[in-house]
Amino acid sequence: MKVEHYTGDTPECRNVAIGHVVKALALFKQEIRTKKAIVEFVQRQTQNSRPAVRKKAEALLKTL
Repeated sequence: MKVEHYTGDTPECRNVAIGHVVKALALFKQEIRTKKAIVEFVQRQTQNSRPAVRKKAEALLKTL
């Protein structure tokens, strides 16, 4: 979740990194289901300015 505070070249770089994290988290649905901080992180990403990240986050939340 530190990726939310990442300061790369541009804010869009941060969003791309967040998208990769959300995609990786999808591989661990069973384990993260009960982790409140992780679920909240994914919920926050449904408001991300990058459409692909929003879509990944919304899809992941539907499966939790």
